[in-house]
Amino acid sequence: GMSALLWCHSLGLRGVLLEAAPELGGQLPVIFHPVLNYPGAPVASGRELRDRFAAHLSTLGVDF
Repeated sequence: GMSALLWCHSLGLRGVLLEAAPELGGQLPVIFHPVLNYPGAPVASGRELRDRFAAHLSTLGVDF
């Protein structure tokens, strides 16, 4: 969802992020171990990675 929204933004399109869960990030919030296999962003948990994704979208001014 967040990646798709980022792609829409980069193409000059307005995207809509739909999240079925009460919390943004799909399955990321339930990853409690370190995420070491995501290039360029080793983090302590899925929540931290989700927060980085959300911050990236915010810096671009993308609504979500």
